[in-house]
Amino acid sequence: MNTIKNLLINLCNLLVCACELFRYAPIFLLALFSPKAVLAARLLAVESQLAACKHQIGQRKRRLPRFTASFRLLWVLLSKSLDKWEDFVHLMQPATVKKWHNTAFRYFWRWKSRRKGGRPPISKEMQNLIYKLSKENPLWSAERIRDTLLLLNYDPPCNDTIGKYMYKPRKPRERSTTWLPFLRNHLDMSWAIDFFTVTTINFALDELGINYDDDLIQKLIKVYRNHIPKIALPDDSRDVLAELSDKYTLALLTNGFLPAQQLKVQALGIEKYFKCIIYTEQLGRNYWKPSPAGFEKLLKTLNTKAETTVYVADNEEKDFIAPNKLGMLTIQVIRPARIHRETSPPPCSLARRAAARHIIHELRQLPVLLAEL
Repeated sequence: MNTIKNLLINLCNLLVCACELFRYAPIFLLALFSPKAVLAARLLAVESQLAACKHQIGQRKRRLPRFTASFRLLWVLLSKSLDKWEDFVHLMQPATVKKWHNTAFRYFWRWKSRRKGGRPPISKEMQNLIYKLSKENPLWSAERIRDTLLLLNYDPPCNDTIGKYMYKPRKPRERSTTWLPFLRNHLDMSWAIDFFTVTTINFALDELGINYDDDLIQKLIKVYRNHIPKIALPDDSRDVLAELSDKYTLALLTNGFLPAQQLKVQALGIEKYFKCIIYTEQLGRNYWKPSPAGFEKLLKTLNTKAETTVYVADNEEKDFIAPNKLGMLTIQVIRPARIHRETSPPPCSLARRAAARHIIHELRQLPVLLAEL
């Protein structure tokens, strides 16, 4: 109601201003075509009255007049079209006219820059969901949150907008263990870590006091990502793979840098158990899990349907969102010594889509569960 009222008031003011401006037009035209003698006489009459008015104002017998919007707009136009217009200003200061000009320009630019459409503001529900995801997953970036929302069938805004509504902690997160102790503790069992980067190598060499250059860094990265890791498959895992490969068609879907992942598979000696192995790195970094691209390629390669496919994994954070969405049956392996542990409870909106349909605690339980399904 207030919006309609304000709109009507503004329209009335605009009409009054336009009428006053049109009233000045015939005066100007009459002066334009009048003889000089008539024009001089009229000018003398106006000047005499103006002088009397100024005298009364100076004597404080008369208050300063209140200027209408049309009068102000007229003087703004005169100040831009008339030379030495300051000499003709009698009832106000030139600075006042300049102030009117600035005000008129501000209103014009506000109208010029008015919103003409574009993407509507995101809903309160989406704002709360972004806030909740970022708060319960402090390591997630805006890009990761956007990918997750896409998998949940939402229409998320861009990364910059998501960053605006993300949770911002008052106190910084406690510093975790540095890379150098981690590498020293896990060097004998390292699996060519996928996130081993230039920054990590630089930090480790600095801590050890070793001089290096870019060529050395690139050589170390190449050696690290291309060495054959000394890893072995647990006996129960190999037995389960052998048993399942005789009854079912098996496939492997894995994230990570391509050479490192291929060398892991080679070191474990598990190629013979799988009909196909999909490395998401071959599809592109943007198609790593939880993207559904790898799962769709796997189904296409095996020429099978999602409803007849079972997906087994252990990382609830990224493994089960896409296969659940595609309609696969999902099973999570939760072992005491597993790598991927849940750091915080998933948000309510994510729990149904990110959780596996079944949970087992030992891999040898898998054949029994598959036989019951």
